[in-house]
Amino acid sequence: MKNLENVQGDERDHIIISTTYGPDPKGRFCRRFGPLALAGGGRRLNVLVTRARDEVHLVTSIPPELYRTLPPVEAGRVPNGAWLLFSYLDYAERLAKLYLDEAARLAAAEVAPERSVYVRETPAGSRFAVALARRLAACGHSSDVHWGNDGFQVDVALHHPTRAEDVTIGVLCDGTRFDKAADKVEWDLFRVAVLEGQGWELLRLWTPHVFRDPAGAEKAILDRVAALLAREAPKPPALVMPPRVPERLPN
Repeated sequence: MKNLENVQGDERDHIIISTTYGPDPKGRFCRRFGPLALAGGGRRLNVLVTRARDEVHLVTSIPPELYRTLPPVEAGRVPNGAWLLFSYLDYAERLAKLYLDEAARLAAAEVAPERSVYVRETPAGSRFAVALARRLAACGHSSDVHWGNDGFQVDVALHHPTRAEDVTIGVLCDGTRFDKAADKVEWDLFRVAVLEGQGWELLRLWTPHVFRDPAGAEKAILDRVAALLAREAPKPPALVMPPRVPERLPN
């Protein structure tokens, strides 16, 4: 546990922030924010809220009506640390509601069996791959996330619509799967060659491209699946015309 002045340079996967400010036994809230109210308080707060690699857990006893009704900063004035704290609390509360709404939507998408997402636990798991699989589940495509062993893992393996235990394509995402490899690029190329040699149809998606154009990335996956299924569809028999019979036989 550290106070506001001693978090400079710290970095953790998860950070728990407790504001420690709250009403007194009579219900009065005194705005005594200590170092936040001093010069540079905003910079200290910025350091605090940016120390987490993955998640920030915020605990506060400040009455919500105080930060939900925060007045705007007057033109030409720089907000102080107390105003920034209230603004951050309001932002965090609205963001938490968005997360809950998204979690409920994803849970509803996974109820139907044709939209199932199975996530295999792995030390080198990819949250991006899980999010991608859930987005595809909303389009009606089931999948296994982190299919196979860690060395040759397929990030998202889309299920075949008619053949149980079979897949259509495997989606490979960039991530931290090859931390133990001396040459990560060489190992990735080797992995792709082995998987393709086993008959996998693979599609590579890079995280920055997906973030810039999520709809385009989704369409690329669905188009590849549709193309593969079209190749598998039985072809109609060729139409062969019978030989023409002459109306009169030659003499």
